[in-house]
Amino acid sequence: MTSIPEISWPQRLAGTPKVSVLTITYNHEPFVAQCIASVMGQQTTFPVEMVIGEDCSPDRTRAICREYQQRHSDRIRLLLPERNVGRHANFRNALAACRGEYVALIEAMTTGPIPPSCRSRWICWNNTRTGPCVFIT
Repeated sequence: MTSIPEISWPQRLAGTPKVSVLTITYNHEPFVAQCIASVMGQQTTFPVEMVIGEDCSPDRTRAICREYQQRHSDRIRLLLPERNVGRHANFRNALAACRGEYVALIEAMTTGPIPPSCRSRWICWNNTRTGPCVFIT
């Protein structure tokens, strides 16, 4: 797997997050800001990072992701391949970058807050890749 350029400030990131929220994006300009804001608005009792794989969108998706990463540099890691790698490779690269004990998947088209009834299911995939997986979209 090739190295994907990452935008983050390691000195600002939480040590080891309990949960990595994985989101991949491509042409999600109308939705991505609300998706990121929803994740950043979650109240947790444990450290959370958001790993965003932005796949060279021709719209403003990349710029929006950069803006949010700058505002939340302690929790957002942004992967920026130099060319479009496709959905599957983008997902694999983002998953490989996740540092959390658990990985939660959230679609970039998800908008609005995650309902309280779903938050307990947010911790969904043991990062050893052996645990159960729940998709919240």
